Amino acid sequence: MELPSAQKEFVEILHQIKDPATLHGFLSWIKENWFSGDSNLNIGSHETAVLVNGVEAEELLENIAIDLRQLLPMEAQLSNETIVFPKIGKNADCHPATTVNVDGFLYDDRLVDALCDEGKLPKSYCTSCGSRDTKPLTFISHSASRENLAHAFRNLLPDLAGKHLLDIGSRFGAVLFGAFAYSQASRITGVEINAELAALSLSMVHKYNMQSRVEVYTGDIRQFAHLVSSADVVVMHNVFEFFSPLDVQRDLWQVLRQLIKRGALMLTSPSLEQALSPLNTNIQLEQWVEHLTHPSNTASMDDDDEDSVPEMDLVHLYRVL
Repeated sequence: MELPSAQKEFVEILHQIKDPATLHGFLSWIKENWFSGDSNLNIGSHETAVLVNGVEAEELLENIAIDLRQLLPMEAQLSNETIVFPKIGKNADCHPATTVNVDGFLYDDRLVDALCDEGKLPKSYCTSCGSRDTKPLTFISHSASRENLAHAFRNLLPDLAGKHLLDIGSRFGAVLFGAFAYSQASRITGVEINAELAALSLSMVHKYNMQSRVEVYTGDIRQFAHLVSSADVVVMHNVFEFFSPLDVQRDLWQVLRQLIKRGALMLTSPSLEQALSPLNTNIQLEQWVEHLTHPSNTASMDDDDEDSVPEMDLVHLYRVL
């Protein structure tokens, strides 16, 4: 393709993007993925190495994951945590005896395969003890994977310079670290109800010198209305379903419906539609948010088998109306 044709097609793409936030995100994606810091074009590479305190973003997150794996049990759940297994909804098939938390931030696919090969992580369970009648275990993750974090901040969210990002249910800080590594958000806040997890995330914040932009609060998110109402981006990854009974979940969502400001972005997994469907909150989603992301053509989000859905399609971006 000759230069004039390439320029014409590029401009046509820009004109087809009507939403300002989408256009801004697209141009930010081009800048972040195709240009290095000195504005030289990165030919042959679709991703620019983002440097954080002199360290590439991917290396920073890998180093944090290595540290955390030494400090947490393999299932990344603390003994003082109460896990509430859903009785209704899409995850109602998760049973304590056959469900394993394999944290996506701590363990990527390569590590999971290695652990399975070494026999340290089982893949299946026996339905009749002593027989060959086995079924695969259900793997869940209470944290976003490093791959999904890179995707969210590189491709989904617009430039966050000068913005306040809030992660509700921040656990040991995966989203906070991702936001620090991949965005220029001026204020990155985590709220975690478990004091031990909050302290663990703070220890990583200080070890890796992130305290200039990252802060962590301990408590129920309903205690921090000022943080919710001031946030420009609200992140919620598997935030309530496995940790709160239905009546508490219902109240939490109703409070958030009132507090999150108009124009704010919400990044959620699973979708708001899935999270709210079993709760009878009376929240009318079409009156609250605009769904900005759509699944790829490779799988349907209505598919009951989430293994067939690309992982990145399980992350949803909304704008509050």
